[in-house]
Amino acid sequence: MQATVWDWGKPITAPSRLKRKVKTLAINVVEPVTRGLEAVPFIGKAGSAVRAAAARYLTDLRFSALARESLKAIDGVPPPVKAKTGDGPVFFDGVEATINVEHDRMGDDQILLERIELRSLSFEEGQDPYYSFARQGEKLIGAGFVEPMRFYVELTKEGPQPARRQLVQSDGSKKMVLAGSENFLDTEPAGTYAFASKDAPVVIKVRLTALDTGYYETRLLFYYRVASQVLRLYESEPIRLYTDGQ
Repeated sequence: MQATVWDWGKPITAPSRLKRKVKTLAINVVEPVTRGLEAVPFIGKAGSAVRAAAARYLTDLRFSALARESLKAIDGVPPPVKAKTGDGPVFFDGVEATINVEHDRMGDDQILLERIELRSLSFEEGQDPYYSFARQGEKLIGAGFVEPMRFYVELTKEGPQPARRQLVQSDGSKKMVLAGSENFLDTEPAGTYAFASKDAPVVIKVRLTALDTGYYETRLLFYYRVASQVLRLYESEPIRLYTDGQ
């Protein structure tokens, strides 16, 4: 069996993907209970306090899906091919993922993006003829452009390495800072991002580069808090890479 070019007419999915990509994790920092977003209070004849609570559940961030326009191959590599499972593309060597994030304007509560992580779902070490064959036969293409909130992450068999974040300083020069933990925003200076209902969308770009030979499957995680209380988690579609060291 040999890899074929990924058909962008198909949606990116995964067998292990949750039915909903957003989970409510806690109402405040001392109540680590899991709640589904389906549990919105009934507000037909409820009082103002219940209506306010319902609005808080409805207030959320919108995340654009990873698709043809938001996943770009790095310069000088073949286009992505179909994963063995058939449910998404696999990129060679590296990929740049772009996600647009905005307030859903269902309420006026402020939303604070507190944490961005890259989770390693699986790694299969070594060369794989299924993917290596496609590299030899496909036309090379290029991609890439600069946007704000830009992160660079290298992948190894030990997992994702600390993210580097590109900052544009007041004089227009660019500076790289290294995250001190799994959280992309754990840098000096530290970064948290507040979203108000009238704010424009924020563009987030993450460039992944595979270093050790093998197949990688990852996912971006976004932790954010609504009205300083409701903690939620958004999980992106899977991002897959393969490199054979060429």
